[in-house]
Amino acid sequence: MFSNAVSTNLYSLSNEKIVYLDEPTIGLDVLVKDRIRTAIKELNKKYHCEILSAIPKPHWGLVGTAEDKKAWIAKYLGEKVPVNIVYREEKKNFAKDRNCFLIDDLKKNIAEWNEYGGTGILFEGAENFDQRVIECDD
Repeated sequence: MFSNAVSTNLYSLSNEKIVYLDEPTIGLDVLVKDRIRTAIKELNKKYHCEILSAIPKPHWGLVGTAEDKKAWIAKYLGEKVPVNIVYREEKKNFAKDRNCFLIDDLKKNIAEWNEYGGTGILFEGAENFDQRVIECDD
């Protein structure tokens, strides 16, 4: 499932910070989506940012999920944003060191990310997104 794993792993060898985001605007109102998109653009000026999004396993019978997610991300975040589509339990494999950040709304993903050596930041809502992004500077 790793679409960009090799290039991402090579990038992480440079000791620069990599920030992975899990579909940061799904289910939010338009004004909040715009604020988050702006924050992501600012974040991308300082760090290498990618989308790390999970899809259901095949036994769920949801065909085309990966393509739908990629199209949605291209539409709302732009075509140049690298997208990694994985199964949920594969996300932790992208956590190469403390300079690999994951902003995700699932506590289990954050716990696994931290356990594998990355820095997980729990997304708890749009109202604190800007502050959570600032934590990548710490």
